[in-house]
Amino acid sequence: MTLAKGQCLSAEMESLEIGNSKMKPHFALCFAGRLSEELRSQKVPVHLLGNVRFSNILTVWRSQQKLKELINRKNFDVVICHACWSRAIFGGVAKALKPLVFWCHDAILGDRWLERFAKLVKPNLAIANSEYTLRFLQEFYPNVPTHILFYPVYPSPIMHKSPQGIFNLLAHSKICELPHIA
Repeated sequence: MTLAKGQCLSAEMESLEIGNSKMKPHFALCFAGRLSEELRSQKVPVHLLGNVRFSNILTVWRSQQKLKELINRKNFDVVICHACWSRAIFGGVAKALKPLVFWCHDAILGDRWLERFAKLVKPNLAIANSEYTLRFLQEFYPNVPTHILFYPVYPSPIMHKSPQGIFNLLAHSKICELPHIA
């Protein structure tokens, strides 16, 4: 989940100069591991919400409370969920506090229990990464504003310096031109 502050949002993993202020996206994760390590190595703020299992409602509730406290403490402008899993767990809590954006990276069919559960909370805006994904997204959320954001992906310098050929790609995209979602 990406938490963003500022009128112009960015998925870049580095500080952005916007007017007179700097902005950096924050990431909220349930599990520590490779993703959290790579984000931290890029100096990106990572907030761990705690391990979550749907089969253990107490872990869901605790992580939702941590997200609620984090949003209130940092006063983010928007919450961006990147998967049905995170939207199913955090969508209701996030949308009660801030605008909710669903950034869809693959086709959603709506036939899986997790997708049906996530569909219960409609986002304020849905972003697709391609026209292919957009078709499924518009069918999944027919009354939600959608937008395609084609993001170019560039290899990071570390990929060329590593003897093991570390696969480390950073998506450099800005969503500043998206419609207002508040």
